Amino acid sequence: MNLLAIDTVSQTVSVTADGPRGRCTVSFASKIQHAETLLSLMDTALEQAGFTAGETGLVLCAEGPGSFTGLRIAFAAAKGVQLASDCPLVPVPTLTCYAEQFRAWKGSLLSVLDAKKKRFYVQLFSNGAPAGEVRDCSAEEAVESLDPALPLIITGPDAGLFAASLGTVLNTGQFTVIPCGTDGISRTMVEIALRERTDYTGNRDDYSAPIYVRKSDAETAR
Repeated sequence: MNLLAIDTVSQTVSVTADGPRGRCTVSFASKIQHAETLLSLMDTALEQAGFTAGETGLVLCAEGPGSFTGLRIAFAAAKGVQLASDCPLVPVPTLTCYAEQFRAWKGSLLSVLDAKKKRFYVQLFSNGAPAGEVRDCSAEEAVESLDPALPLIITGPDAGLFAASLGTVLNTGQFTVIPCGTDGISRTMVEIALRERTDYTGNRDDYSAPIYVRKSDAETAR
């Protein structure tokens, strides 16, 4: 099956295509608008993987949380591929991707992404599975209910910033910081889809938009 994965949750835009010539991941980190780089990255990944947008068998999209505008752009591009190829479109949760490499970890895992305004998108994982909902909270709030008897890993592209924001709530001996996802998560999305075929190979009819954990600035102002 030809797979295409699109990730625009942060400043790093990444695209992975998996096809007859192999798997190609391209990423670009910049402060310019995602819309200016995404389509060219998709073209490059598709060409290297050996198939066209119209030959896509499954398109994956980072579901969020993440950048409001970035998520919308990714879903629009994925919908375009879906219309061109009549393939399933499946969203993959952002914080699950950051936690992916720690599925065998038996302690607590916090998957984090900077949500700006001194807050973070956070989800707790335990024994490789989600142990709570995605939250929009401060670093201090995120660790309040953790079991102090369990070792803790903090991961995600902003794991270092999260740890620095803890202040004196936890001492450095109580957790380990292992950043990941700084180059994007599109390759991880493909790996998850190939492993969890029953969950990630059909259309999801129970969603209509990306996951937004908080209101946009425009909604808040209104």
